[in-house]
Amino acid sequence: MTTALNKLRKTLTEPDHANKTAFRDYDDERKSRDVERLHSAMQHFSEAVTNGMIAMKEVASAFEAVGQSFTEMTIGGLPAPSAGVLGNSVNLGEGEGLEEADDAGHLAVNYAVSTTSTKLPDETTSQVRRLARLFAEEARKMNEGSPFQSFNAGVHRDVIKRVLPVTEHLKGIDAVERDCAQHLQRYNKLKTEVEQIERRYARKGKSFVDSKSHKKCSAKRDAAWQAYRAKKDKFTEAFDLLTEVNDHTAAQVIHRYLSLNNEYLRQMTESISKILPAMEEAYPLNSEYSTIQ
Repeated sequence: MTTALNKLRKTLTEPDHANKTAFRDYDDERKSRDVERLHSAMQHFSEAVTNGMIAMKEVASAFEAVGQSFTEMTIGGLPAPSAGVLGNSVNLGEGEGLEEADDAGHLAVNYAVSTTSTKLPDETTSQVRRLARLFAEEARKMNEGSPFQSFNAGVHRDVIKRVLPVTEHLKGIDAVERDCAQHLQRYNKLKTEVEQIERRYARKGKSFVDSKSHKKCSAKRDAAWQAYRAKKDKFTEAFDLLTEVNDHTAAQVIHRYLSLNNEYLRQMTESISKILPAMEEAYPLNSEYSTIQ
């Protein structure tokens, strides 16, 4: 959003409109840029928090989907392919490939023996299936239960709605800033008119002291300056209040957002920790089975 003071600054610096003696309030211009940046920050904040909420929901949904797939994977054991089935998969021409067929037969037998020799005990298989169902249930609770609901409600209540005072102050300061810029523009316009009269008299070699038009324009210029200063004070006051409100809001929102995410992720980790020790005991990764391809 281009602010009123930025528009005025651009007008004053364009070659066709430049007035070398036009007054520029660099302090107000800096504040104007800060207000503009804060407007942009609020828009980015809203988009980022929304995307973060969607991402957390996607994590919870994916978590549940993985849990369901684990349950499907452990519904029952898959039978090992027989030597005959594997051998028949080799396409042999008449009188060709006897050596390849013999090798395939040996591989099939070895595969069957290897699978048989490393068959999981029924107790282990049963435990893995039970843990898979338990994980699926924990994942479902994370997605449908109170963890995500509490996270979602907390973000809306303590993060998204918490910045509303800042957005309201931004709306208010926009009007004050625009009013201030308009009064500065009026002052500079009258200042230019006074200087044009003075230059006209100077070219004629006359004094403008007794000029009625000069006195009239000078009085309007001085009144415009005082009016501008009053508007500037209001803009400064509004800016200081905006800064104070924003500083407190930022601290509160950051703290609360981190707390909410920490609690949600803690519960997700906790749901895994309920199952992982039993899974490590049932099927340790450094066991003889971990080398099976």
